[in-house]
Amino acid sequence: MVGHSQIPQTLVVPDVDVQVFRAPGGRASSFFTDARLYRVLAWKHDLCILWLGSNDVADDGIVPNELTKNIMEIIQTIERDCEAKVCVCLIEPRKYPNEYPITSATYKKIQNSINSKIKRRIKNQVIHFNTQTFANSLASDGVQFNDEGRSRVENKIKMVIEGQKEKLLNSLQQLGLEVHKIPGFAIRPVRPDIEKNIRPDSK
Repeated sequence: MVGHSQIPQTLVVPDVDVQVFRAPGGRASSFFTDARLYRVLAWKHDLCILWLGSNDVADDGIVPNELTKNIMEIIQTIERDCEAKVCVCLIEPRKYPNEYPITSATYKKIQNSINSKIKRRIKNQVIHFNTQTFANSLASDGVQFNDEGRSRVENKIKMVIEGQKEKLLNSLQQLGLEVHKIPGFAIRPVRPDIEKNIRPDSK
């Protein structure tokens, strides 16, 4: 997994070695110059979970089309260089207090615009954090998730990883192979503040 500080610090999935790369404050606009993020490109893996963009949205002068372009470039680079399927975490809800330079209403407007553009441009699976349930799972700062929110995030990501693992198992079994562990299976969540490589040990 790769992304910002919303990404779980650890994630346990049976038969899968999960490595997490977190880049607090990371941005899509600096992905290719931020070593915490771009080092994911050195890994070959099957699934990459990418979560970024919310810190960019909070910046002054953000241009939605430019941010969408940055995220799409990251997705395409990971798909090409890592030969990985990319599952994108859409930009999550936030509720900014009055002292922040961006209002909650402005953030939500930009968030919805970018998420809509991404969903139209990719065929990949996406993870949604836009529901009122998640908005109500924010801590008092309006940015980080509370314990309930973090649990929801972890469960959503686990479901994606388990689903990809099952698809790979089924493919191998259809080839007539008896599989106890998935050899060389690699999953990596990617976002400007987290890098994660998931690779179960070969038997």
